[in-house]
Amino acid sequence: MTHLIRLNTQGRRLSALCWIGWLLVLALPLRAAEPKVEAFAARAAACPAPGPDCLVELGRSLLGTPYLKGALAGPRDPATGLTLSLAKVDCMVLLEWLLAGNSLAGRPAAGRADSLAQALARVRFRDGLVHWKQRHHFFSDWLDSGPRLTDAGAGFSGARQRSVELNRREGQRRWVKGVPVRSQEVWWVPPGTSTLDSLRDGDLVGLWAAKPGLDVTHVGIIVREGGRVLLLNASSRAMKVRLEPLAEHPAWKKGLLVFRR
Repeated sequence: MTHLIRLNTQGRRLSALCWIGWLLVLALPLRAAEPKVEAFAARAAACPAPGPDCLVELGRSLLGTPYLKGALAGPRDPATGLTLSLAKVDCMVLLEWLLAGNSLAGRPAAGRADSLAQALARVRFRDGLVHWKQRHHFFSDWLDSGPRLTDAGAGFSGARQRSVELNRREGQRRWVKGVPVRSQEVWWVPPGTSTLDSLRDGDLVGLWAAKPGLDVTHVGIIVREGGRVLLLNASSRAMKVRLEPLAEHPAWKKGLLVFRR
């Protein structure tokens, strides 16, 4: 899936690789923001207001962006030290950018890369503190921190509530070393026609994970188009940001988490 949980990691090497990668990112020289970042910031600020329409518009603007697992390399913002690159994204990083951009909507004076960097820090890190241990590593972290999304699953037919021990693998093992286990209640929404009918433009969805300690295996946003329900996501199969029918995604049959801004 994504950089945040590295589902296809190699066991105990996970934490070491994460920390090494993070240290390398912090060692990168500070550079001016990419033109793509500047353009994204201006587009975000030009949205009339935050909300589903803005999320979808911003998502469409990033269609075709190349996929990169663990996309945290690139220029850094001088003020926050935050990686600030839209050259390549993974599925979680894509949602971080969309949520950060959405927070700038309706604020023309905020259409700059430095404003976007500050918004991205608030979305990516708990309390905006730029540190690996403060990262929102799990989709459900956004329910009580950062953008503070709403779990909309309770309103779906057939939904069931489940408690997830985020980050707890088997025994004392962890998906992300140094990050405490946290219990989170989420609503699991089953696949089916009624679910597709109830999904809205701009819904943030996570495709269900069966492994202990994980809430989802993949994330994206919903786009309704011509009667179809599409998933806008950074796809590791297509190696780019694309739109695809949600019901055709391999993980659809396992169900969803549905969050709303």
